[in-house]
Amino acid sequence: MKTRSELFLWIHLGGIIMFPLFLTITLVGLCTGERYSYVIELPLLVLIAIVPILLMQLYRPFNIFSVLFLSLKPETLTENQKKILVRFQTKQQKLLSAIAAILMLISLGFLYILAPTFSNIDILFLPRNRALGLAIAIIAFLGSNLFLQIPLSALQVLSTKESELAQTQACTSEEIARNFTTLGFWVKRIPGLTKTTLEQNQAN
Repeated sequence: MKTRSELFLWIHLGGIIMFPLFLTITLVGLCTGERYSYVIELPLLVLIAIVPILLMQLYRPFNIFSVLFLSLKPETLTENQKKILVRFQTKQQKLLSAIAAILMLISLGFLYILAPTFSNIDILFLPRNRALGLAIAIIAFLGSNLFLQIPLSALQVLSTKESELAQTQACTSEEIARNFTTLGFWVKRIPGLTKTTLEQNQAN
């Protein structure tokens, strides 16, 4: 299957290993210092750490042809890769993103309830400062959302049948720049991850 031979999909699927690490760091942040109020803290966590990632996946999905702040220029992508990007805009993907956001909301509730259990434990050398702890929790929970949403989307695309991919209309280079969230610098090749023109022609 053409999707299963795309290395970028597997790289971003592998990002799921970072998910439990970021959840753990979130718990560390929530354990730090005396709480202000759940009326302030929980909405803040939701608005900064859940909503932006959800909106990104719903309206401008993450461009998976990006690694470590390097992104392949749209004009260098193959027809197959452009079709793969379109698969991130399907209704199934949007539903999956919404379900993932709900699960993260539930997870946040559990972490917030669990945090006081560890509040008396001195964690590393962190000062008992709630503002610092809350900042750590927000950043870490944002990361956990990112490393859940993107791998789940990659998994959904990897499950796409070859017949479905063949029927998909490839997006244009202009649409990639306009309709997808791309982080990092545009490059023609990412050493070790992209093939030369000759290798692409041989593969096709």
